[in-house]
Amino acid sequence: MSTCPQASDVVQYWMFIQYSGGNIMDAQEWQSGFAARLQNQWPTIPIDELLDAAGDLWCDEHWRAMSPEEAAFRWLKLGVLAD
Repeated sequence: MSTCPQASDVVQYWMFIQYSGGNIMDAQEWQSGFAARLQNQWPTIPIDELLDAAGDLWCDEHWRAMSPEEAAFRWLKLGVLAD
């Protein structure tokens, strides 16, 4: 999973939380949820690769502001890794 090494303040980065449906979600939970949604679409892609993609998106505030399910849905609509 990505640790967003380009983040200017590492301490602040690790304190990021995602509010999704009233639940507090940390980076690992968000990335796992995103990867699980992608695995439904591409069951043959190794989970480690999907977690890497999730980590990259977590580093972007645009994607991180969404729930992992919504982010995965929108990312899939972009046609990324289309069969």
